[in-house]
Amino acid sequence: MPDTRPGRQLPLPDSFAPRNARRTPGGGARPRARACLIAAEFAVAALAWRDAAATMTPTPSSVSIYPTQTSGFITLNMTFLPPTWGGTSTINFSTGGFAGLPPWLATVPSTVTFTFAAGATSATTTFRFQASGVAPVGTLSLVISASGGPPPPGIGTSSVNVQILQPSYTASASPNPVSIAWGGSRNVTVRTSVDPGYITSILYSFAGFPAGISWSTSQMVFSPYPPVTFTCSVAAGTAPGTYAGNLMASGLTNKTFPMSVTVQPPDITASFTQPSVTVCNGGPPVSDSISLQPAGGYVGTPTLSFQAVPAGLTMTPASPAASAMPPGQTVPFTVSASGASPGAQLVTLRIVDAGAVGAAGINKTIQLTVNVLDADFTPAVSPPSLSLVPGGGGVFIIAKSQGGYLSGKQDQQGSAQDPEEDRYSSQYRDGSRDTLCFVRTDCLGNLAHTTTVDAHPGNSKSKVGNRSIQTHQSEASRAQKQRHRLGTNDSNGDV
Repeated sequence: MPDTRPGRQLPLPDSFAPRNARRTPGGGARPRARACLIAAEFAVAALAWRDAAATMTPTPSSVSIYPTQTSGFITLNMTFLPPTWGGTSTINFSTGGFAGLPPWLATVPSTVTFTFAAGATSATTTFRFQASGVAPVGTLSLVISASGGPPPPGIGTSSVNVQILQPSYTASASPNPVSIAWGGSRNVTVRTSVDPGYITSILYSFAGFPAGISWSTSQMVFSPYPPVTFTCSVAAGTAPGTYAGNLMASGLTNKTFPMSVTVQPPDITASFTQPSVTVCNGGPPVSDSISLQPAGGYVGTPTLSFQAVPAGLTMTPASPAASAMPPGQTVPFTVSASGASPGAQLVTLRIVDAGAVGAAGINKTIQLTVNVLDADFTPAVSPPSLSLVPGGGGVFIIAKSQGGYLSGKQDQQGSAQDPEEDRYSSQYRDGSRDTLCFVRTDCLGNLAHTTTVDAHPGNSKSKVGNRSIQTHQSEASRAQKQRHRLGTNDSNGDV
């Protein structure tokens, strides 16, 4: 008899055992029954593998947008086991157990679908989210699923997060910092930039500046938030420096933006009418002047003085007298040389007004270039010979003054590259003699050279003769005389 006590497993009758199964001694299932159990377990594992192989992945899995804004594209990639059919399925969204999207959120396109062919193992679709103007700030988690088609087997679900951002604004002032002179004013423009969905008005004003710096009244802007202009003024006497304050903004939220005002120190703009002058040792004084213009609201009388004057140069007066400013003015002076070293010399002019408001008042310098010349006795005429054609056109002869003075039939001034170069013309005519004579004195007018260019009938070559002469001047000038013997037609002598 079989054991029928509680808790004992009863053996299967032979009629329920698989065909060809055999009972083993002591009871238990036959080998055929065990094979059936193994097959069943394999089938269950296969179904689990199929579901594990199916995926639905959104990229990106989270987006952030403002009200009224549309997100970037989301790509939904799906993989699944090959179905035996193809079709088109619809992507569904749900949140909090409720099917569909909230009324303030939609997809673009409004219906999201994907298509797959028979035997396909993957599919892809793209979509975007669009928030309305009343979308609440926060994060919404959505469950993604598929329906219809029917969907591929085991495709499952996924999720995506949509964050609705709080729209805000920012502002900027230009110029910042703004630089203003005493008693002056400048306009400052405020520009507004808002996030999508921002619709609240904004009230602007400036605050935090000391006495002496004032702003025009506050202004309110509305959508589409055009630029607005404020006027900043600086009272005379305000200490120079840079002052920090704020641009105040009152809108959906209150904000402050840094703003700075620079009060310019009083100043004087100074320059020489001729930044470079040329003088001759022992020669006459050369006139020049100083141009002075008030800047930064300057009011006062500056003190002028020449400093670091090289030996041999004389500035007259040594301290030119300036008048009260404003207005601007021009102050004359002269410069002369006696025994100064030839070449370019620098002379410094200092402008001072210790009473001007500022850390050290006004104390500045400008420089004058003085070119000193000595007597130069070298003739400088080129070319030394000319080829003239009877009845032909004129030929230019170039003469360089080199600080001296030339006389003759001058036709053209020197070029920009060589302003001391002058040009003279000579023309040979049939049956006539054309003689061009140059007289050259040094910068003191003491010594001279004459150069003649002669053209004779029947001769296409002219002759150039150079002759040095001495003019009757002072005993000092006689001591400087120098003679030259040049060419075949030279002669020396006193005139």
